[in-house]
Amino acid sequence: MQQATDALAQAQVLHVGETRYPREGTNGIEPTNNTAEQALRGIVLKRKISGPTRSRRGDEFIARGFSVMATCRRQGRDLLDYLHRAVTAWIDQTDPPSLVPTG
Repeated sequence: MQQATDALAQAQVLHVGETRYPREGTNGIEPTNNTAEQALRGIVLKRKISGPTRSRRGDEFIARGFSVMATCRRQGRDLLDYLHRAVTAWIDQTDPPSLVPTG
């Protein structure tokens, strides 16, 4: 009797898992985050080698900087050009350049 109950519970867990985490992509979205994990791997290694920052603000600065760097690299954009335009927009108090891909 206990084995039947255990088997039923395992089947229910698998069914719930299948509905929450489908194996096939939905609307062109990958079912896993392997691409994101691979993109973060280099950043995590750099952070471990260079050591932690000393404040939450420093952590956020580093995280945002690495995010901008990775996004520009993936989009084939020039990082220094983007940073120059972002700083210029901040000084001029205008809207910053967008990192949302166009086209």
